[in-house]
Amino acid sequence: MGEFTTAFTKTFFVQNTWARSGTLTRVFAEMAEEAYEAYQVEKTNRVREPPEDGYSEKRVEQDDLMTKLGIKSIVFTAMALEAGVFELAAINLGDATTTDYLEKLDINAKWFVVPRLICGHSLAEKGPALNNLSTLIKARNQLVHCKSKPFPGYQPDPESPTGWTEQSMKEVEERASEIAADSRKFASYVQASFPTLVLISLELEALIGNSGPLPGFSKGAKHTRAKRSSLLSNLIGEWRKSHSKYHEKA
Repeated sequence: MGEFTTAFTKTFFVQNTWARSGTLTRVFAEMAEEAYEAYQVEKTNRVREPPEDGYSEKRVEQDDLMTKLGIKSIVFTAMALEAGVFELAAINLGDATTTDYLEKLDINAKWFVVPRLICGHSLAEKGPALNNLSTLIKARNQLVHCKSKPFPGYQPDPESPTGWTEQSMKEVEERASEIAADSRKFASYVQASFPTLVLISLELEALIGNSGPLPGFSKGAKHTRAKRSSLLSNLIGEWRKSHSKYHEKA
């Protein structure tokens, strides 16, 4: 009697078309893209720092603009991915499933679980997309729950010609170092913001054949923005290559 091997393969149905009202996923994504692009333009055309103990009004204005653009990029990218994973689940699994089972999960868990429920595979757990997502959500949470800190103030010292105590000067130096570190950290958060959306979109398209409610960023994908700068187009091309290289090694 011959041996028979039977393979059972589950068939997953992925929605390629859908219609929903009230969706803002792509609006948020476009706002994130515009802010990130403008941030990169300012970063590329940085105003020169003033000399030590000097002041540059243009540099201060640019710093302020880059802070605003960075915040927009972080927050709107997070909003796009939050709305996007909800819609991805609702489109392919039904609104009831999304409401009953997925609402209590955080956004990181949703982006890991939802694709698996749809097609049997998750986004790469240790891949750049989910790693960036963790950084993005950390940054978003810090902004949403922003807490200021006191800055060491002037403390009169009759014996000091400058009027500053040694302790107060030390505290000011320490706080200034913390501010510089926070600034560098914020810049790294911005750098990981919009690229997260691009990487997740590429991962999703590789898994289910389309980018779902997210904009598509694969080669040849159409985008709704009237004009995308060569600077951002080149960056997206680099992220596309890094995505491909990661999966070639995996």
